[in-house]
Amino acid sequence: RSGIAAALLLKKKGADVFVSDYGTIKEEWKQNLVDAQVKFEENGHTEQAKKADYVVVSPGVPTESPIIQFYLNQGKKVYSEIEAASWFTDQRIIATTGSNGKTTVTNWLDHVWKTAKKNHSVSGNIGVAFSDVVDGSDGDFILEISSFQLDHIDTFKPNISLLLNVTPDHLNRYGNSVEAYAASKFRITENQTEKDWFIFNYDDPIIKSHVESLQKKEDAPKLWAFSYNNEVPEGAFVRDEHIIFKFNNKEETLMPVYEVGLSGNHNLNNGLATALAARAAEIKNEAIRESLQSFMGVEHRLEKVRDVDGVKYVNDSKATNVNAVWFALDSFQVP
Repeated sequence: RSGIAAALLLKKKGADVFVSDYGTIKEEWKQNLVDAQVKFEENGHTEQAKKADYVVVSPGVPTESPIIQFYLNQGKKVYSEIEAASWFTDQRIIATTGSNGKTTVTNWLDHVWKTAKKNHSVSGNIGVAFSDVVDGSDGDFILEISSFQLDHIDTFKPNISLLLNVTPDHLNRYGNSVEAYAASKFRITENQTEKDWFIFNYDDPIIKSHVESLQKKEDAPKLWAFSYNNEVPEGAFVRDEHIIFKFNNKEETLMPVYEVGLSGNHNLNNGLATALAARAAEIKNEAIRESLQSFMGVEHRLEKVRDVDGVKYVNDSKATNVNAVWFALDSFQVP
């Protein structure tokens, strides 16, 4: 999906594009390519696929795949789809990544922006490719970003980036190395400067170790932390069951924790991250408060189904790793 979107965008911008897929291409997408006069092949890579000046790779294609290794060994550039799409905009980008919670936060940000009546679009690792919206949207771009999409960035630079957590996931793509996986996640901030914001989980030890290195950077972005366990130097935290903003050593009480629409400490952290991103985008506290209160979550993520004979049934089918399941169980206050 994202590869086709990138091909169509680059063709529209004047590039000579050739699409190659080791598998089959959906008939609908083939028709889109035909209509745009983009040449393509499927069910394998021929020599034609090795003649490009650079490659834009779909996130599902591993870096270790032979065709990608061919280009890297030739010293040619391999770009992700979000990288290619970002070449064609200077509008504000708010990008969220993390092992767990990124879809919830991306949708929560969408809800905040709608509440504040701010023009925006939502795309990325959430069903709509960045390349699909970048050329026809006004306002801000709210993106959900996976580690795979960050692996091949070059100049991609969010104005506001969020890193929610790092727990072991997709390690088969990273040589079974948690550190390599974390380094991929942390690429979301590598091109940011002092004019930008990096919003991060203060309680995540892997993230904190990387932040310590980032603080030494001469033009490091503004570092805003969130935590429901500890007070933070700058950012958002919880004290006496109230959400507190802290900026320039001045504190503001935003709202009581019990008013947040989603339950569970992991969702409290998600809400804190969302609130900070909104604040960085100069959205007023009233709109942030209303949005934290009224957001009802995303389907398949701790989605209440019904109560039957005293048993509560919850759909959490998107909890696809151990930590996601742990966060879900931790959110309940009943046996």
